[in-house]
Amino acid sequence: MLFEEKVFTGNWSSLVWRGIAAILFGIMILVWPAISVVAFLRLIGIFAIIGGILVIIQEMRTKGGWPLLLEGIMSIIVGILVISMPGMSAVVITLLIGFWMLFIGIFQIINVIQFYKVLPNPGKWLIILNGIVSLIFGIVIVSRPLMGVLLVASLIGVYVLLFGVISLFSGFYIHSLSK
Repeated sequence: MLFEEKVFTGNWSSLVWRGIAAILFGIMILVWPAISVVAFLRLIGIFAIIGGILVIIQEMRTKGGWPLLLEGIMSIIVGILVISMPGMSAVVITLLIGFWMLFIGIFQIINVIQFYKVLPNPGKWLIILNGIVSLIFGIVIVSRPLMGVLLVASLIGVYVLLFGVISLFSGFYIHSLSK
């Protein structure tokens, strides 16, 4: 088993905080799409590091297993690389972010497949939806790495906003199940 059942019921607050952070970050990107590339990349790096730390905390609290730990470590590494090397070409950074989104989507779908019988039906579609959204945006970004920085920023802003809203609702839904 990749995860314990407690992963989905024992730590709803990390989903809520991750959702709030993603919503705020998504709104910032969409409101100010023309911020400098370095500032934009640093924001992405900070978001990746915060998200990774929250996922690792969730794994430590719930003993969620290697997929959560791997997602958290990958997010932190991507964040550090993006912050420390803003001079990398836009194509490399775009591909790095796109593959990061793909892996997050894959891990979320693996979770649902593993716990299909344990999860209540409404909870399944929220996690599947988050995984599909991550996969779609990852595929779009990986397949078109030469898109302009503003277009990539807008796509990432929409993705992060959707990811945040879905994570927020998932956290509150999981919390309602534990009552």
